[in-house]
Amino acid sequence: MRVGEAIALRWIDFDAEQLGLFINYTIYRQKLKQPKTESRRPLRFVPAIAGLLVAHRQQSAFAADEDCIFCRKNGRPLNHSALRNHLAKAMKAVGITQIKGQHGFRIFRHSAGTLIYSKSHDLKLVQGTLGQADISTTSDIYVHLDDRIIAEGTEILAREILGNCDPRKQGG
Repeated sequence: MRVGEAIALRWIDFDAEQLGLFINYTIYRQKLKQPKTESRRPLRFVPAIAGLLVAHRQQSAFAADEDCIFCRKNGRPLNHSALRNHLAKAMKAVGITQIKGQHGFRIFRHSAGTLIYSKSHDLKLVQGTLGQADISTTSDIYVHLDDRIIAEGTEILAREILGNCDPRKQGG
C-alpha cells in the first residue's frame, strides 16, 4: 500500500476474520482523501500478519473502530515527513546512501512488485497486489528485471531453440 494509505488506516478497515484490510482513504497533505485507486480494494494477509495486528490492537491505547491503526502517542495519524525522516535515519544506520527521488517509501512498492514478479512471473498478480489501474504502469515502472530473471529468459529461449541438444557432446 502507499504510505498515505497506511497512515489513514483505522481499525474499522481491519477484518481479522477475513485476514485483510480495506483501503478506504489516504492522507495527503494531512487531509483525509479518497485513495488513488478508485475501488475499495482489500489488502489480504497471511494469518501471522493478521495476528500481529490483533496483538497490536490489544495493546494499543487507541483501539476503537475509528482510531488510527498506526498513530502518534496522542492518537492522531502519523506524519508522512516524520516517517520519511525515520526511514532516512534507518537507511543511514545500515549504510545506504539516500538518493533524492529514489530512496523513499515508494522503493518498498518497487521491491514488492519485483519480488512478486520474480517468484510468480505474473504481471496481473503484481498489478492486483499493488492496486494499480494500468498494467503498463506495473510493467514499466514497478517490475525491475534483475540479472537472474533475464538469465532465466535466456535459458528458456535456448531450451526452445536447441531442445536437448548439447553441442559439447557432438562429434566425439
